[in-house]
Amino acid sequence: MQQVTGLVFDIQGYSVHDGPGCRTLVFLSGCPLRCAWCANPEGLEPRKQLLYRDAKCKHNANGCTQCIKACPYGAIAEAEGSEGQLAIDRTKCRTCTTFECAAACLWGALGVAGKEMTVQELWRIIDRDRQYWGGQGGVTFTGGEPLLQREFIVAMLKRCQEGFVHTAVETSACVDTEHFLRAFRHIDFALLT
Repeated sequence: MQQVTGLVFDIQGYSVHDGPGCRTLVFLSGCPLRCAWCANPEGLEPRKQLLYRDAKCKHNANGCTQCIKACPYGAIAEAEGSEGQLAIDRTKCRTCTTFECAAACLWGALGVAGKEMTVQELWRIIDRDRQYWGGQGGVTFTGGEPLLQREFIVAMLKRCQEGFVHTAVETSACVDTEHFLRAFRHIDFALLT
């Protein structure tokens, strides 16, 4: 039987604003909405994405070209008329699965949002963090829209229940009713946004 996996773009500990008590937040990729106020735009697409942090880029300061050389799609170039700024053609990045440019970046300016994880891999992190939650805490699944990863979210919620972990989900509820009700059988607390 194939293991269920999900695409996680971030995990944060010690949160006190996303459910009762101190919590671990698990951010899942993919969202059907495009809200102007989105706090996590790196979680909109249901795939891994290239992140660029201009402030960390040394192309301007010392002419580093490691990412330009490493990109097999030619998606990264010096922006026309700029003083060393990079331009990334995101349409060329859509087919990339290796993110060689991010691996080649010596300064941490390029990174990847999204990591495929199995239920067991994510459970190990949640179980590790539980010692910091106190009696009121637990795990909150957010995103993106966590309910879009149907099989993964249900499998994770069930695993948390089996491990006696309080579960919360921050959701827009922008999924079909049948799946919504299936997932909510395993949720202790919901934040509907």
